[in-house]
Amino acid sequence: PTPIAASTARSYLSELTVASPGSMSGYSRDKFPHWITQSGSCDTREVVLKRDGTNVAQNSSCSATSGTWKSPYDGATWTAAS
Repeated sequence: PTPIAASTARSYLSELTVASPGSMSGYSRDKFPHWITQSGSCDTREVVLKRDGTNVAQNSSCSATSGTWKSPYDGATWTAAS
């Protein structure tokens, strides 16, 4: 599709209603097991950190122990995988 003009996008955004934050009551991260094993003992998160980082070193459990990551959103550079 053809992109719309920035002014049109701003107009659409101004019409959005933002809901108030809801309660976190009953939330449990354990209910959302989302990191599946990709290869060996490496899960999806670890594979993506290695793929998207520079000079990423991993320990025997696949956890990133060092490296550099650049945010595609704001250009910030990070040296911690967490």
